[in-house]
Amino acid sequence: MDQTLGVAAATATAAEAKQPQYYRARGSDIADAFRNFDDKINFDCFEQWAQESNRDNFIVDYGDDQAWCAFDLDADQLEKLVKAPVRFSMHLAICD
Repeated sequence: MDQTLGVAAATATAAEAKQPQYYRARGSDIADAFRNFDDKINFDCFEQWAQESNRDNFIVDYGDDQAWCAFDLDADQLEKLVKAPVRFSMHLAICD
């Protein structure tokens, strides 16, 4: 995982604590990968990462009230997300 993600993780806000149970139910690797897209610190990191050519993929899970994002998930993590029952509020966009 990217070192910069550690910075975003270390500065997680109260909004981060409201991470949907959906991610935690998929395992700590999934929960640790997703960050609140609406948090300014995370958004700034994501904006920078999206411009880097060495990224494998990114995922945005968005709804009416919140958005979550993850970068560079491996095949096992992607499979956990794709094979999991879908939440009604989930709009998952995977860009490779």
